Amino acid sequence: MLKLIFDADQEYQEKAIQSVLDLFTGAERGVSHFSFISSSRELTDTVTDLGYANRLDLIPDDIYKNTLKVQDKNSLDRSSKLFDNTYEIPNFSIEMETGTGKTYVYTRSILELNARYGFTKFTIVVPSIAIKEGVKKSLDITRDHFKALYPQSNYNAFSYGSSNLQSVKQFATSNNIEIMIINIASFNKDTNIINQEYDKFDGRKPLEFIRDTRPVVIIDEPQSVDNTEKSQNSIKSLNPLFILRYSATHRETYNLIYRLGPIEAYNTGLVKGIEVLSISGDGRKVAPIELISTSDKNGYSAKIKINVLNPKTAAKEAKTISVNNHKRNSLFTLSQENSEYKNLFISDICTQTDNEFIVINEQTVIRKGVQEKEDLDNIRVQINATIETHLKKEAVLLKQGIKVLSLIFIDEVKKYRSEDASNGEYIKLFQEEYLKLINKPALRELFTEHTDYEKQLKAFALTDDTDKVHRGYFSQDKKDSKILRETLRTMKVLMISL
Repeated sequence: MLKLIFDADQEYQEKAIQSVLDLFTGAERGVSHFSFISSSRELTDTVTDLGYANRLDLIPDDIYKNTLKVQDKNSLDRSSKLFDNTYEIPNFSIEMETGTGKTYVYTRSILELNARYGFTKFTIVVPSIAIKEGVKKSLDITRDHFKALYPQSNYNAFSYGSSNLQSVKQFATSNNIEIMIINIASFNKDTNIINQEYDKFDGRKPLEFIRDTRPVVIIDEPQSVDNTEKSQNSIKSLNPLFILRYSATHRETYNLIYRLGPIEAYNTGLVKGIEVLSISGDGRKVAPIELISTSDKNGYSAKIKINVLNPKTAAKEAKTISVNNHKRNSLFTLSQENSEYKNLFISDICTQTDNEFIVINEQTVIRKGVQEKEDLDNIRVQINATIETHLKKEAVLLKQGIKVLSLIFIDEVKKYRSEDASNGEYIKLFQEEYLKLINKPALRELFTEHTDYEKQLKAFALTDDTDKVHRGYFSQDKKDSKILRETLRTMKVLMISL
């Protein structure tokens, strides 16, 4: 019988878990109770059940101070306040690159939060039924592993469905760890059964039982869960004690406390390469930044123009500010906490004559006076790297009968396919770089080694017909599944806009 072995000593995972635990330093371990009528035998004879709820005895100011300490420890921008304008509930974001064990981390965080602070009620909110079942499967296959790590912690994990409402009552009344996995569509409408009065719940709504437990809410992929006001109100209806948000691609970061992004994951050897490159907003890699000048007097310094926020009026105004390489220049701080620059910093300054530039987050180059050109240059570099990596892998894996598909996420459909169906600017870049690369002798030699696949290679792998090696698949195409099936069967590179 096959048995999976899990490594419990991954330093980066332990750091993510510890970041959550440190938010509540100073809190005492404990639970609170509440009572409710569970059934009516006769008009004069009722039975009262005892429910178990999470309790947190820290005041918001203490949690905020702990948050700043965690952010300082992890070299992240400090939050200006604990509560945001959307939620009056403590929200914390944990950013983890895909494939680094996000589900494992938040499952183990649940057990650590119980061991440290006594929390017993946890609700995991996911964007879809498929992900809900995936999370449940993950909890099932790691049960023995976690039982060995936490022998005193008994937990019940269940996938919520309208057919198992009794599990909601158990969620409220059990004094063990209860983990409910629920997709957002199950409780974001008034017509959902969970929001209806139910006879077996003594005329109460099942959601009320969850609310009374003050659950710790974990949002898996929040950019797809609470991305509307309606969904945000639904999350609030759970009456969370606090919210933990886990994703590789947060749309909004609320009190970011841990970050393991693609660059960090790559540099620490957790992933072999950055397989999917994303381009945000209007095609820029970063928010509006203009390099005015650089200087090498008294160390390296630069003058840059950014949008600075007026804290009184919330208006943005382009201002020129000075930065230097003596310290980590947080653009979020320098811009008076303009959200455009959140988690951006200047990591290097070059003062060389005719080659002045600054580097953002150790990866994006902004040259003096050529911002627009540099944006396309960055995209060209990404596309080139994707194609070259793809071809090298394909040369090795074709002989094993393994299909290689690369994805490039883009910001606008028109960058791939114009309104008149002509090629957009990204495709023009792709075609130029592809033709350059397939004509490199070193790459061609990789393919000619596999003579058994000569016909396939000639017809497909190194074809000069660039229209045969890419395809775009976009959200408006979702009704035409044939496009996606054909793309997965034949294409090398798939460009996607979400």
